[in-house]
Amino acid sequence: MSTKLRLPVPFVVFGLVIAAPGVAVLQEGPDFSQSKIVADRSTVRFGDEVSFTVNAVNSSVTTATHIFVSNRIPDGTRYVNVTGDGAFPVVGHPSLGWPDEPLSEPVPAGYAYNLNTGELIPRPVDPEEVFSGGWFGDLSGGEEGTIQLTLRVTQAAEATITGLARVFDGEQFQMTMTRTVHVEEEGVSVYLPFLRKSSLPEPETTHVARTPEANWTLTASGASLADALDGSYVEIYEDDTWFQVVNSGPQDVFWPDNQYHIVRDAISFDLSDVPEGEIAGATLEVGTWGTSWSDGVVLEIHRGQWSSPLSARSWDAYGELLAAFDTSTTYAESKAYIPLPGLIGERTPLASDLRLMARGDEVTEMVLENRRATFLLRHWCEGHQLAYLHLEIRED
Repeated sequence: MSTKLRLPVPFVVFGLVIAAPGVAVLQEGPDFSQSKIVADRSTVRFGDEVSFTVNAVNSSVTTATHIFVSNRIPDGTRYVNVTGDGAFPVVGHPSLGWPDEPLSEPVPAGYAYNLNTGELIPRPVDPEEVFSGGWFGDLSGGEEGTIQLTLRVTQAAEATITGLARVFDGEQFQMTMTRTVHVEEEGVSVYLPFLRKSSLPEPETTHVARTPEANWTLTASGASLADALDGSYVEIYEDDTWFQVVNSGPQDVFWPDNQYHIVRDAISFDLSDVPEGEIAGATLEVGTWGTSWSDGVVLEIHRGQWSSPLSARSWDAYGELLAAFDTSTTYAESKAYIPLPGLIGERTPLASDLRLMARGDEVTEMVLENRRATFLLRHWCEGHQLAYLHLEIRED
């Protein structure tokens, strides 16, 4: 049996006076005019995480009851999580209809709320289904309710991401707050081609083969997602065929040990013969295999800071983010061409080899199933290599 709660009907405004653009306050009762939404940074890059924090402040002496705060998922982002005492993800969309009755009690920990049906949903939830982060409760005079919404940037450069939050007082729409974050040029989307300046020489493309016997799979295990990510127990083995990341729940039939498992991958490419110049484009080519079907996983590729041979300390040996690639774009394709925008603008020669560390979905709590992205480095039958690093280098 599903538990039902009800959200307030939005945009029903009674007895409001406009105090400033985008702000409406009641003539009598709670005052939310000091509420605000803030971002943890003013600029971001493609693949970065950005957080919007809402402080719903009751500046009056009147107790505000049944307050609902909605921190909407902005366009150009993907939901990661929502935190705060009593915070919860809201699934659904107002365009599909709202429940008829207001929310009457907080959403229990470990649940999300479906605003179209009024039902509680156990977490985890599909990030694509989350409409906003939410908070619900009563606020006495001078108190505040706070939630923080964390998102991953999927927007191209030279765009803006607008965080929007709304406060509902019972059934009455009370206030709207916005905060805009700029996407920097360095965050050129992996789905856009690299734009060359006509005044510069055309780059030469060089193809770098994967360093022989230089791919390792790292599997961390624990009783929970947090325990696994801690990296206290890590197994490492050399893997000449697969390039993969996995988030596996403790009851996954493929790992019948009742443990949580997180898989990362480390790979390197020999750059000793790469010509000197500026990197104008960089693409990792691998074969596609079983990439969580059409759901897709955001594959993060970082600059590896590990040394060979790897050890348990290599679990967190990664640096800057070079790419955040949505693997759903490679579904049913024989190969994946993964742009590495983080390398663009660097000069060669780099180190004697380029070391990469791949990570996948490491925030979603799994139970019976797993989320994985798996690629081939070598053809099984033919035996020849699939993995290449293609570099466009503009020589001086």
